[in-house]
This record gives sequence, C-alpha cells and structure tokens, in this order.
Amino acid sequence: MTRCSQCGNDVTGQEICAQCGVQVHSELTAPPRADAAQGPSDAVANDPDAPEIPSLDRALKICLVEKYCNFQGRASRKELWSFVLTTLFFSLVLLYLARLVLFDSDQQDHCLSISDVLALYLFLPTVGVVVRRLHDVGFSHRPLLFLLGFGLATRVVLGVFDDELDAIFGQLYDDAGPMLPNEIKLTLSLYRFWLALIGMNLALFLGLILLLCWPGTKGPNKYGPAPWKRP
Repeated sequence: MTRCSQCGNDVTGQEICAQCGVQVHSELTAPPRADAAQGPSDAVANDPDAPEIPSLDRALKICLVEKYCNFQGRASRKELWSFVLTTLFFSLVLLYLARLVLFDSDQQDHCLSISDVLALYLFLPTVGVVVRRLHDVGFSHRPLLFLLGFGLATRVVLGVFDDELDAIFGQLYDDAGPMLPNEIKLTLSLYRFWLALIGMNLALFLGLILLLCWPGTKGPNKYGPAPWKRP
C-alpha cells in the first residue's frame, strides 16, 4: 500500500490523490536529491591516496610515517591540529624531563642538543601537514614560504643590529649614563624598527593560523579530493 505524503490517504495505483489533489507519481519516481546527505562516492572511497579525517593516533602515524615528507594533496583540520598539539605537548614534556635529569650538572648543554634534534626531526612533517592544510583551504604553499622567508630575513636584520640593540636596552634598563640627543634619536629609531619587525612577524603568523583554522573547500579542488572520515 502506498500512502500520500501530504494527507496519508491510500493512493495505490493512482497518479493524483483523490483527497488532497497532490500528484503522487512525481513523488514516487523522483530521483534522490543531489544534495542529500550521502557518504563519499565510490571513486573517492576507492582512492588509496584520498585524505581522511583521522583519529589522534592515526594523525600521528600519517604525519610521521606515511606522509613524513609529503607536500601533495590535502589535510583536514583534525589531522593538522592533532599532530601539532600532540607533538608540541610531548616535546615540552621530554625537554622538561631532560632538564630534571641534567639539573645542576655539567651536561646542561645536552638539553639544547635534544631540542635541536627534535626540531630537525619534526620540521619536515610539520611543514608537510601545514602545506596540505593550506591546500585543503584552497591556497598554495606560498603563504608559508613568505612567512618563513620574512622570519628568516628578520633574524638576519636583527643579527646585524645585535650590538646596537644590546646598547639600546643596556642604556634603557641598566642606567648606563646620560645619552646625547643624537643617541636618543638613534635609539628610538632602532627601537621602533625592532618593534615593527616583531609586530609584522606576529601579524603574519596570526594570519597563517587563521588560514589553518579555516574550513576546507567542499568537494574536490585542484589539490585533490576533500578529506572524509573513513568508517
């Protein structure tokens, strides 16, 4: 028995409901809506390279093993932040334990060595997952390269003026003696320059964080299919 979706009347074998006049055949034979909630298409589901929305341990395995140095495709927000926050937490715990073990010893410099090795090991997978996350939003790797390049240039510039900056803060905070008017102008100029560089780096970093938190494009884009949660 087939009933009308509007009034519930029995419309078996009828094209129009005798009670409310609704056309029945269009309702019975209408194809499913294209925007109806459906799982991933077979083409995506059968693609071994299609990205996924992983669990926490799965995100670590993807970034550290399967895609350690992979800058292609897309990555979901969960993949990125699961990896970044988890590795940051364990890195801080490891360095804290290393400091406890080496506290008040002549081997304190080993903490720096551990930090350098850890940063070197995590650099490539971190850059890779950030690039894939930018792809998911629809951006290329250029925002990340610009941020890294500007940050490196800032370090170089501040290194050139390292002695001058030390003198500035020494005179400002150590009461090194009276300053001549020209020295005051130079001090203020370098101090403003230093603040401007730091402020621009911070603004660029916050802009990148905003992009990494932005929802990915729906459906496939030029970087590949959209991430989906596998059963």
